[in-house]
Amino acid sequence: LFAAQAGASFVLAVEASEHISKMARQ
Repeated sequence: LFAAQAGASFVLAVEASEHISKMARQ
């Protein structure tokens, strides 16, 4: 259960980073 939560948090962090990068390029 903990591993699943950590994995989900990591995915959300990566997606957020990509979104911020896209916004910064504009």
